[in-house]
Amino acid sequence: MRSLAFLLLLPLCHAYEPTLEELKTTNQALAKWLTIAQESSRRPAEEAILELGRGIRKLVREDIYPSPMREETYKAVQQALMSIPDHAEYFGRKIRSDEALFASGRGHEVQGGALWDFETLGQLPSPETVKVLGSFLDDEKNRIDTLAPGADVAPIPANSLLSARALHSLKIVSPPLQNRPAGYEDVEPWRLWFAQLQAGTRTFRFKGDPQEYSLTGPVSGTRDPRIENRAPRSNEVRPPSLEPENKSANLPIWPLSIAGILLVLASWFAMKQKPAAS
Repeated sequence: MRSLAFLLLLPLCHAYEPTLEELKTTNQALAKWLTIAQESSRRPAEEAILELGRGIRKLVREDIYPSPMREETYKAVQQALMSIPDHAEYFGRKIRSDEALFASGRGHEVQGGALWDFETLGQLPSPETVKVLGSFLDDEKNRIDTLAPGADVAPIPANSLLSARALHSLKIVSPPLQNRPAGYEDVEPWRLWFAQLQAGTRTFRFKGDPQEYSLTGPVSGTRDPRIENRAPRSNEVRPPSLEPENKSANLPIWPLSIAGILLVLASWFAMKQKPAAS
């Protein structure tokens, strides 16, 4: 009987709705991230990458930002980060730099670094990201073995497993392994898949994007039959994600798109305030 009552009450436990004050605080934080995304092109690349990377790790979690506008804000920050040249290469260099500290017995200084960097890469669906992550699939060094004796550091998986998990997070269509890699035995399918990409015998695409990619960028053709069988209209404009890579040409779009999201945020918050004022 108690189990039945628990099951009946379970949906109510997840039906929590933030208070007006909580929504206000959340929307203010989202507006701040939108501004950061908008101004990222005017900041030094390394500084912008670090800040946007921190934002994307937070915005992917609904428990941190419970707002209807979280997903749109996440996409804005994601696109801003992916528009920066070498966005994935930066995190790859950072991971390798941190490895040197582990080798010298100073791994405690960057304890969570690799986890955060791979987590960030797992939110950046681009050919550059796939190439960077693939380069770590053979790296099975045990970080704990390289630490100074007695170092107080919790175990961190080797780069091979972290990179396989990040590749899974990219939501690649028809991945070599459907489930999130649980152990090192799950890395091998990703190694074989990446070896085919390196050999040029296969391409890949991301969920929601019909464009096919190789490790060097977009390739002609698509495996989506809805796209293959439809003749393009003469006046058709391709979405920005399908255009040939030209990051500088996409930058002027940011002020308009982000301004639109900010306007929706303000309108939605105003509607929430009306019942409280009456």
